[in-house]
Amino acid sequence: MVVSKELEVDRISALSNELVALILSFLQMKDVMKTCILCSRWKYIWTKVPILDFSGFHVSHSLLPSFKSFVYKALLLNDALLLRRFSMDHLDEFEDFHVNSWVWSVMSRNVVEISLSTSVFKQKRLVEAVFSSETLQVLKLNGRFVLPSVIPSVQNLPNLELLHLIDVAFEQNDSLPALLSVCPRLKQVLLRRCLGPNEVHIQSSSLRKLEIISRADDKKVVLNLPKLEYISFTQARSCCEIKAVEPLSCLVDAVLNGPWNGHGRGIIDLLHQSSKLKTLTLAQLMVNHSLEHGGAKLPVFINLSLLECTDDSWEPVVYFLTLPENTPKCLAHSLRFVEINDFCGYGSHLKLAEYILTYAEVLKVMKIYTAREDWHKEMDGLMKLFSVDRASTH
Repeated sequence: MVVSKELEVDRISALSNELVALILSFLQMKDVMKTCILCSRWKYIWTKVPILDFSGFHVSHSLLPSFKSFVYKALLLNDALLLRRFSMDHLDEFEDFHVNSWVWSVMSRNVVEISLSTSVFKQKRLVEAVFSSETLQVLKLNGRFVLPSVIPSVQNLPNLELLHLIDVAFEQNDSLPALLSVCPRLKQVLLRRCLGPNEVHIQSSSLRKLEIISRADDKKVVLNLPKLEYISFTQARSCCEIKAVEPLSCLVDAVLNGPWNGHGRGIIDLLHQSSKLKTLTLAQLMVNHSLEHGGAKLPVFINLSLLECTDDSWEPVVYFLTLPENTPKCLAHSLRFVEINDFCGYGSHLKLAEYILTYAEVLKVMKIYTAREDWHKEMDGLMKLFSVDRASTH
């Protein structure tokens, strides 16, 4: 067999060291280190890699000393011009002294992103240098890290744009507000099952995106976010209330996951402060009592183009729509496509489908997918829809 000279060309060796280091940065450190045995040229290329990803290691207790030496060596020898990311998990296996030494090392290198993970069963204190960086743009903490109260006059994160806190514990009631106060360019925040005060205050003049998954014992979330554009709020039980201090005039996308029984009026008030919404997703939203007995009314969403209802949020939506003063003009003059999933053929499912067919004047397509639980009721409901006096001629 004859091999052409074109196929014999070693294209990898023709790449510059900088480009090879960039390619290696997409690998975890355990794989990056293996490349040093490929050839003499590659022996030290790994030291130029701008990303130090130590996640994914499964180290037995007997090998922990060797692994710690490996981390120290990698941090000592790495001389990349810009350290873009430092990632590490299972930090509960290591003493605070070692963890803080590693964090100090990457902070002194002006790292751009830090991602750390530890157990939820063992508290871990981080060195305060994490909260003083001119270059840090992304901070992700997963596990029972204890966050102290940041001192604005001493600590500062002027370029932090993304903050993820999962299962983190706040040492004091003002730990979260103080942290947010030193992040003037913050754009995205994720808070998931964080331990702290029952009443959580989130204030930022720059935040665009917020995702909260509350704990079962959270009582209240207070928002002061004038530039917020997206919110996703999920709570474990029906005991948490969410409130906005000022109107969310920039909010265009919202995902609200309940249940909300007990705080239905509060969520309706929040919707009133979010009148510029373009997409709204309601899941497990149970606010019937507030609507029927509390005198609450649904606001008018003049820009809403997508309303998605999941789980058992059908009833309040039907109630919203069937009130004469709440009949949306967009449904009559703009709605062209509807998709209904898990259609059972009766009750609020049937009422909603009938209502849309009755009032949607420009509707072109309605797709209905049955729940496949009671074939007779589902088919009976579909047959009833065929007899509805439809507003659309399409």
